[in-house]
Amino acid sequence: MFTPLIPIDIDSIYDGKPLPKRMALCTPDMYAAIFATKTDLKAIEMISY
Repeated sequence: MFTPLIPIDIDSIYDGKPLPKRMALCTPDMYAAIFATKTDLKAIEMISY
């Protein structure tokens, strides 16, 4: 079974710079999970202020 890898624009956890294009690939379900988490964290951040 083949799962396509799609590009993702996300910062590195080590230095905050965007991941290199060769490393910035993920499966569609991981892409959705990452951005759902990002949205949740932004919502929590807004509530805490």
